[in-house]
Amino acid sequence: MTIRPVRPQELSALQDVERAAGRLFADIGMAFVADDEPLPPDVLERHRKAGLAWVAVDEADTPVAYLVAEPVDGALHVEQVTVHPDHARRGIGRALVEHLERHAAALGVPALTLTTYAEVPWNAPYYARLGFAPLPEEEWGPRLRAIRAEETARGLDLRPRLAMRKPVAANPLPAGAAARLAEAVRVREGGDPETARRSLLALSAEFPGDARVAYQSAWAHDVLGLEAEAVPFYERALALPGLPREDRRGALLGLGSTYRVLGRHTDAVRILRQGAEEFPQDGALRAFLAMALYNTGGHHEAMTLLLRLLASTSEDPGVRAYRRAIEFYAGDLDATV
Repeated sequence: MTIRPVRPQELSALQDVERAAGRLFADIGMAFVADDEPLPPDVLERHRKAGLAWVAVDEADTPVAYLVAEPVDGALHVEQVTVHPDHARRGIGRALVEHLERHAAALGVPALTLTTYAEVPWNAPYYARLGFAPLPEEEWGPRLRAIRAEETARGLDLRPRLAMRKPVAANPLPAGAAARLAEAVRVREGGDPETARRSLLALSAEFPGDARVAYQSAWAHDVLGLEAEAVPFYERALALPGLPREDRRGALLGLGSTYRVLGRHTDAVRILRQGAEEFPQDGALRAFLAMALYNTGGHHEAMTLLLRLLASTSEDPGVRAYRRAIEFYAGDLDATV
């Protein structure tokens, strides 16, 4: 089976594949999915022009499956992956997803996402076997939330749906280098950041394309108060593929707060806002964003952020008693009666 980019003249063939696959949903009582129209040609063409549309073709070069994707909240989102029923159970869907994963790794994209039906055997259970895991709603970014809202408006939520995420595998460090990285982290955590910094600088010189080495190098400099030296390592860590999600959160926070300390307030707002959008439940990112907004004159938004953070996280009995009022006035600080 060959996978190649979609050609302009094949858009209607993709719709035919989608209609054929949709009939399977009618067989399990989900006619509302079977009746849902395929992606229109203009949308398919947009994906094709973006270089995010591929087909699997048979020996006659005829499309029998396809996948289209789009950038969503820092990931590549599988908008549609469909295999014609006549060619099912041959590993074609898996091959298309793996092709997208390799493409994401080459672009430095850290994850794939998709939305799907929780209980349909060839939906969520299938994607779980491919390495996807349910993505909690509190971790959805703004665009993923919009996608789910669009699906609900189209009437696709008559059966439970969920979002799923798969990290894009990074090229692993050689075993010896991985052991040196782990030892450097242990030394830093043990209270000797200068020794850790020297070890990490040597690793960075040997493996400049490893995001984890770059992130740990940034942290070692930051701990020592070497903020300016930490910045290029933070920037490299965020630009490279393979940074684990929790480390990405730390890198966004570290770079944003470091920009602020260095007086690069506009850059701090940009990075911290990105972090708050990717990790909407992270209070530290919102707090540092509020500080950076204050530095750039965004006093109203800063105050709103802090009041909402206070209302949602404080265990103080007085704050809890007035939580609803605080949340209300945070949305309109000029409100009067």
